[in-house]
Amino acid sequence: MMAISLGQQKFVLWNPAIRKSVGIRVPYMSHKPIENLCDIEVHDAFGFGVCPVAFDLTIIKIRCIHYKRNRRRNDKAIVNVPWKVQVFTLSTGTWSILSTNLPRESVRPRGAQVVIDRFIYWVAYEVGRSEPNLLIMFDLTAKELKEINLTDSFTNRRCSIESISKLRESLVLLEYHLEEDVSVGCLWMMKEQGVSRSSFTKMYTIKLPDATIHHILGFRKTGDLIMETIPNYEKYGEVQIYKQNYEYADNLGIDGEDNSFFMCSYVESLLLLDKSDGYIYLPIVRT
Repeated sequence: MMAISLGQQKFVLWNPAIRKSVGIRVPYMSHKPIENLCDIEVHDAFGFGVCPVAFDLTIIKIRCIHYKRNRRRNDKAIVNVPWKVQVFTLSTGTWSILSTNLPRESVRPRGAQVVIDRFIYWVAYEVGRSEPNLLIMFDLTAKELKEINLTDSFTNRRCSIESISKLRESLVLLEYHLEEDVSVGCLWMMKEQGVSRSSFTKMYTIKLPDATIHHILGFRKTGDLIMETIPNYEKYGEVQIYKQNYEYADNLGIDGEDNSFFMCSYVESLLLLDKSDGYIYLPIVRT
């Protein structure tokens, strides 16, 4: 099952196992201008997963907005507004609005999602800080969003969370920092899923003398890490496999623009079997 966003106006859900797809129109999210504020910045994030309890396909749309103060006063202060969150469930065919217990207004999710059991995870950052330094979690069963407070070395401002992935139904996090001007990547595995304050176990450290780890693409069945790296002094990305037992990175010879590589797991299902192929769901919001 795949979810594809088309210009933030429609999702196409496709099940290649039964060769059926449906379209889901996304409701328009309005935002009113605030007096004496300018330079609006809108950040959208999407999530997609299937609730393992109700077996209900779910889409979540998150909109984060912040403004800069009046430019004439040369005021660079940022004003954040509350998140706007909408959730679509295939069982109802409609969208609902989440308005309580939302993450802080200054938090922004970033990058690709990871789904583990009933939870969707994103890396996130706070406005004013460019490096991701926390996680956001959406519970597909309870339909709740939470921040995950990171502890241990992640609280060090010199550390940055580059990306997250999934290994044997556990969340894996790539943390990046510098040691004597050498790029160092550390893989950490979450001990317990779905809790607001979680600790991680360090798996291993990766040091590449000629490149920087950009993000995790996934893992082989053997547990070897598949990653995108950026060669030193270059702007293009490469796909490499890090063999933990040998502490060696094997370049697969696949090059491209940075952030252009993507991998995900695929599990066959019968979702959409009872739906008409090509059906379009209208952007109806349930109040």
